[in-house]
Amino acid sequence: MSVLASKRSESRFTVINDATDIYNMLADFSQRSFGVKDYAKMARKIGDNRNTEEENIAKFYVFMNGATTRIEHFSADLTNNLRAAYAICWPTTMDEYNLRREYQDKAIINCEQIINELQRIADKLNVDLNEYEPYVKAIYREIEKIKNWRQRDNSIKSRLQKGNV
Repeated sequence: MSVLASKRSESRFTVINDATDIYNMLADFSQRSFGVKDYAKMARKIGDNRNTEEENIAKFYVFMNGATTRIEHFSADLTNNLRAAYAICWPTTMDEYNLRREYQDKAIINCEQIINELQRIADKLNVDLNEYEPYVKAIYREIEKIKNWRQRDNSIKSRLQKGNV
């Protein structure tokens, strides 16, 4: 018997799929220069008056490349940590459970790092924050899903503590 799509519960794989979607969304956003419309204006803002326009533009591109690299790194770590946690499908010892929990915690930390980096970029570039909203909302949904996953794992923990493997 099949279950209606509206009645189905979310698969745990959704957490990993959504992390991959976040990675792709942020990669696309970084390729669009995080919402920057006027490069020359931003280059002057990031640079200083003592530099030539070319030097300011160079500083702007260094900033953008660094930001893109950090966002990509945190996003990749998010996906890697979730995959590592999911690889421990059925923890049979407390050590396995704790390792799985550690990977889940690291994934939440990665989400917070991404949000922090986006905030830093938005502050530095003084761009429209509405452009960042979909990304931040997606990341907060991801944090909520990871926390729900951890909460479901509490039953595994209680079973392991009782010795029912």
